[in-house]
Amino acid sequence: MGRVYKAEFRHEAVRLALSSGLSRERIAQDLSIGSSTLKKWIRDAQQHDTVVADATDGNPPIKRVAFE
Repeated sequence: MGRVYKAEFRHEAVRLALSSGLSRERIAQDLSIGSSTLKKWIRDAQQHDTVVADATDGNPPIKRVAFE
């Protein structure tokens, strides 16, 4: 079984992928997740109508976390 990410992290990753202007591959790399994982999160969010593409929602950007 793979890593488990919090819903807030997934939501923010989808928002960044859809609104930042960066490639999905770059977003995934910056967040240390697989591009296929990000693609699945985007697809799931679109299917459940939970997509938020507005980059001005007031939430701070996700900080990259280093794992030891």
